[in-house]
Amino acid sequence: MEKVIDVCNSQDASFPQVSQCIKDMYAQKGNTPNANSVKAFYAELMVINEDYQAKKITDAQARANLYRAYANTVGEKNKQIRANKGTVCMPINGMVFCQ
Repeated sequence: MEKVIDVCNSQDASFPQVSQCIKDMYAQKGNTPNANSVKAFYAELMVINEDYQAKKITDAQARANLYRAYANTVGEKNKQIRANKGTVCMPINGMVFCQ
């Protein structure tokens, strides 16, 4: 998803076009386009787009919100997955130890 965002955000386009590019490109090339974290990210993009269309925020603010939305949805899920990889828990003397 990060590569898709970088490609779409680097284009000389308005935020709604960037948002649509992200959705279209990730649907074609993404690893988990139907994951709940991706759906949550898309919902956040819709809110940001509505604010942009209503002129409540600028294009720069929309792009900043895009990265915050990613960090809070897909990015957070990826961080949890990375944190859980390699963690091994074992019961020792009636207690569970993880490393």
